[in-house]
Amino acid sequence: MLQVLLLISASWLGPTAKQPPLRPPSRSQLLTMQERVWLNEGGERVVKKGKKKVEKDPDDPANEERRLLLLGLIASPTLLIGGKIFKDVTSAPERRAAAIRRSSSAVGLLGDDGDAVTSPSLEIKFVDAVVDNPYEGSLKDAAALIPYLEERGGTQLAAAGLNGRWVLPWVGGWERIYAASADSSYMGGPKEKSFRARGDFFTQISARHFVYGPGEGGITIEYLHAAGTGDQKLLLTRPGAVTNLGSNTFQLDFSTPLEEFEVRQDAKGDDKLATGEALVGGEERATKINSMILRTTYLSERLWIVRDLTDGDKLSVFQRTSTRSVMDRRGLVAEGQLKPSSDESIRYGRLLFGDTAEDYQGWKAKAEEGMSERDKLLGR
Repeated sequence: MLQVLLLISASWLGPTAKQPPLRPPSRSQLLTMQERVWLNEGGERVVKKGKKKVEKDPDDPANEERRLLLLGLIASPTLLIGGKIFKDVTSAPERRAAAIRRSSSAVGLLGDDGDAVTSPSLEIKFVDAVVDNPYEGSLKDAAALIPYLEERGGTQLAAAGLNGRWVLPWVGGWERIYAASADSSYMGGPKEKSFRARGDFFTQISARHFVYGPGEGGITIEYLHAAGTGDQKLLLTRPGAVTNLGSNTFQLDFSTPLEEFEVRQDAKGDDKLATGEALVGGEERATKINSMILRTTYLSERLWIVRDLTDGDKLSVFQRTSTRSVMDRRGLVAEGQLKPSSDESIRYGRLLFGDTAEDYQGWKAKAEEGMSERDKLLGR
C-alpha cells in the first residue's frame, strides 16, 4: 500500500521532478540510542531527565522521500475516505455506550447510587410509587422495580452476608411499605390483612418490625388494624428470637401467639395502648411458630427487602422508621412504637452488651441447626 501511495504522489509531481542523488546514511543516522528510565523503587526524589539532542549532519540532503509521502497522504482522496471510515468505526462503541446511557436514563432503571444523604434513584422511584405518590397501578410499577433493586443488592447487603451472632446490620426500626401478598405469617405476622372482631371489620393499616439484636426478644412485631366504622383500633403484636445463619439468611422464632391489644388516641392524637392487658382472640389469628428461615435480598441504609426462603414469591419491603438512640447508643427505640419489649434491658442494650456467657449459650448449636435446614431448602 505504501508503494502505491508513493507512486501516486510521485506521478502528481509531474515528469519534470528530479530525484536527488542517493547518498549512504551518515553516522548520526545509524547510531541512535534511547536512555532507559527505571521506576522509582527506592522512594528517592525523581528527576525527569530530558532527551539528548542528536545534532543534524549538515551534509545530509533534505529528506525528499518523507516530503513525497506527506504530499501523497494529503492529496490522496482514497486515504481521506479511509480515514473517515476508520474514525466512524472507532467511535461506534462510544456512540453505542452513549445510546445505552440515554435509554437507561429514560427508562430510569440504572440511575445513580446516591450518597450519604440521598437514596439511590431506584429506591426513590420505588418509595414514590408505593408511599409518596400512590396512584392506580403504582403497586405494579413498584413490583417491576424489585428485581432491579435485588440485582444491585444495596450498599449494606455485603455486611449482612457473613457468619456470626451479631452480623445483623438491619438492627433498628422498620415499617413495611410493600408486601407481595396478604399473608405475613412467614415473618410471624397475621395470615390475613383483615378480620372481624368486636362486632366490626378491621383492616391492617401498618406493619412494623423492631429489631434489637440476636437471641430471645431480639425482635418485636406490630400489626395495627383500624375498624371500618368508628375510631376503634386493634394491635396484633408479639416478641421473637433472631438467629443469623450467614449468606444473608436468618431465622425467626416466635414461641408465643400473637397478642391483641386495644388502641386509643390520646389528647395529642397519638396512638396509645388503652390498657396493658391483652384481649382474648390473638391466639385464633396466629399461634406460636418456629424455624422461619428468611433471606435478605436488598439492604441499604433506608430500604430492606426480605424473601421467604421456602417460597420466594413471599416478600416484604421495609423502610426505616424514625429512630432515636437511648442510653449512649446502647439500644434503639422507634418513635411511635405502640408496645416495646416488656424486658426493658433488651431495649437498653442487654443484647449488645452481654457480660456473661449465658447470653451466648446455645447460640452456636442453634445456628448450626438453622444452617443445616437452610442448606436443605437450597438443595445443597
